[in-house]
Amino acid sequence: MSQAPYITETLDWLGEGDCIVGVSSFDTRKDLPQTGGLIDPDYAAIGALHPDLVFLPEHVAPANVRPLPAVWESEPFRNTRVVHVFGFQSVDQIVANIFTIASALGLDDAAARRDVLRRQFDDKFAALSARQRINGNVAVLTNCTNSPAIIGRDSFINDALGKAGFQVTPVPKTVVVREGDMVAQLRQYWDENRIAAVILLGDKLRPNCIRSAEARQMPIYPVGSDTLYSPSPRLLDDLDRVAQAIDRETAESVGSQ
Repeated sequence: MSQAPYITETLDWLGEGDCIVGVSSFDTRKDLPQTGGLIDPDYAAIGALHPDLVFLPEHVAPANVRPLPAVWESEPFRNTRVVHVFGFQSVDQIVANIFTIASALGLDDAAARRDVLRRQFDDKFAALSARQRINGNVAVLTNCTNSPAIIGRDSFINDALGKAGFQVTPVPKTVVVREGDMVAQLRQYWDENRIAAVILLGDKLRPNCIRSAEARQMPIYPVGSDTLYSPSPRLLDDLDRVAQAIDRETAESVGSQ
């Protein structure tokens, strides 16, 4: 049972996607039974599948934290093992997940597979770091509407970008713009943190994004709403998409001058 898309993607990377019997409602595997959300699993649906293993995302309290023990000790889960999977803070966690999940599955080469992913990330970081694409601090913005978040250093996203040669935002914690003048708050953040460019986790620029950057003539690079959201091995491809988006926008900007 995979209760998060990043867990499903990690299982697929391990070549174990066929063993999944159910997924969360956020998963792209629509051919499988759905078992609730990331933080609110449908325990009845999970129990009905009689899984040997349930991989829970870090948003759900682990099995030894109340009030979940009462659920996991009930009859439907009597023979089920619960494994807690992290990943949203760092690349190291993503790599460690390979060992955690592979070991839970009983794979003899769990450590070797973990080491393969570590080398792939190291090679990717070295290749991307060989070219400086942005001169100055970079901020990652989730969107320009509906309480946008500016990703802090407490995220695997900025951890990966930093290792890939970008100067990521100096603010340690993710900042969520909730109320008031959104454009003014974004401008203040750009100014106070000397942001030179913004990576937008969206497909297109919205008016609020454009207005927030006008005074600073600061580029904003939309990389797609499905990029940099998953702490799984797919992050390797996502980093390429970010580099390609920046290169494409830069080339178009130079060509229009």
